Amino acid sequence: MNTSGAPSVPVVLTLFPVGADYHHVALVYNSTAGIVSLYLDGRLVEHSPPKPGTPLISNGSAGFTIGDNSGGSQVFIGSVDEVEVFNVAFSSSQIKALFDSDSAGKCKPLANHPPECSSSLPSRSQLWPPNHTMNRITIQGITDPDGDPITVTITNIHQDEPTKIIPGDPSPDGANVGTNTAQVRAERNGNGDGRVYHIGFTADDGKGKGCSGEVIISVPHDLAHRAIDSEARYDSTQP
Repeated sequence: MNTSGAPSVPVVLTLFPVGADYHHVALVYNSTAGIVSLYLDGRLVEHSPPKPGTPLISNGSAGFTIGDNSGGSQVFIGSVDEVEVFNVAFSSSQIKALFDSDSAGKCKPLANHPPECSSSLPSRSQLWPPNHTMNRITIQGITDPDGDPITVTITNIHQDEPTKIIPGDPSPDGANVGTNTAQVRAERNGNGDGRVYHIGFTADDGKGKGCSGEVIISVPHDLAHRAIDSEARYDSTQP
């Protein structure tokens, strides 16, 4: 920290750890008592007694800078984050309380926003040929405005045809509810208008926010005609 025409603190560099972790640094200047105190992670590490009554910024045009001097020749090597300036000289116990309260104290955490599910889509929108095999389906297109990692969970799988069209048909036609990847069977009624699967899911950002949605996969009767959703709902995970 550098000020224009104000006292300085003789910082002992060996007091500061080297590494990638962030540390809480607080400088307290009590002009009435004539004390400048430096705290690292809530602990007093240095103090200097300037002349009582000396203002923090007394004259000049440089003003008040953090992370460099007024001339730009002593740049702090690292990053400085969550800076606040108070108009009161905190006591040692108050500085310790700020450090102990972490993000709930000095700087409030940014608001968390839920993931966005409106642009979700399946990894495959159509299954062909109808060869009775199970096919893996993942949910794509979900975004998070805060860049948080998203966990997708399949919550249900339904279809608009019964799971057993004729005796001996393999079933169930859907699987893996509770995981991040659904499985549905490439199957449809040869005498119908195609099959439509509805796969429900939730997306969670791990911070208490989430969204939900549904994607649709079809198994057409033939490649010349798209599958028609009859809006009936049969649980694909049941035999």
